[in-house]
Amino acid sequence: ELPAALNKELGGARMVRAITGADGIGGELSYSFDLGDFPCKIGILYKANTHVCPTMATTLVFLTTDVNIAPETLQKAFLAATRETLNGIDIDGISSPNDAAFIFANGKAGNCKIDRVDTEYNKFVSALQTALTKVCKAIITGGNRKGFSCQIIGAKSKQVARELGKTLVGADGLKKAFLNGRADVDGVLYALAQTGVVESVDGVKIAVKTPQARLLVFEDGKSLPQNPALMEELLAGKEITLEIDLGVGNFRSVAFGCVD
Repeated sequence: ELPAALNKELGGARMVRAITGADGIGGELSYSFDLGDFPCKIGILYKANTHVCPTMATTLVFLTTDVNIAPETLQKAFLAATRETLNGIDIDGISSPNDAAFIFANGKAGNCKIDRVDTEYNKFVSALQTALTKVCKAIITGGNRKGFSCQIIGAKSKQVARELGKTLVGADGLKKAFLNGRADVDGVLYALAQTGVVESVDGVKIAVKTPQARLLVFEDGKSLPQNPALMEELLAGKEITLEIDLGVGNFRSVAFGCVD
């Protein structure tokens, strides 16, 4: 009965309800994009939990797309996209053994078959990352949590950016500072010193931002005065982002967590 049910208008909602746990963190999302002259779609059903830590943890994600793509190329693209999104989630440091993500492609969009790494492949990976980023943000703000993302830019390598982002997004000191209405600049600098990702903090910039505003709190080797009113306004939103520009390279990455 499942295929027939999923073809109906409420089939996706029924599946979400079936896999969502008692905490109620789950949903469905869609994303549209173009490959050449062909409109393409990605549909997503997801379920998360109150305990989420790399890699994913108690998270189930099912993606479908109509893109025409070879299976091995689809696998390569999916791994590239999940590495930058789902695998960067850390809510509470508690892992679970039963997380998984799946993708299915029926090839009906009509685009030329993607069977190698080229421009169309890169566009598809970008679309996957955009769609999965929406899932990550929905997960970290689920259950009335305040989302906390850590965006690392200007790193020497992608690996450095990933590791530093995941370290900071899971740091209790940073979360407590945000709950108390301030940015823990010293905590960020200590993490930079421990990981040895930069030789000097003189070129490092640290900012707290939301979609509406951005507050620079560290630049030119020194902390900047934090505007309490603006900081309170930033922290009042559903999600905040800690942006760290290392100023030593061209690589970036984002990690996803929550403050409370």
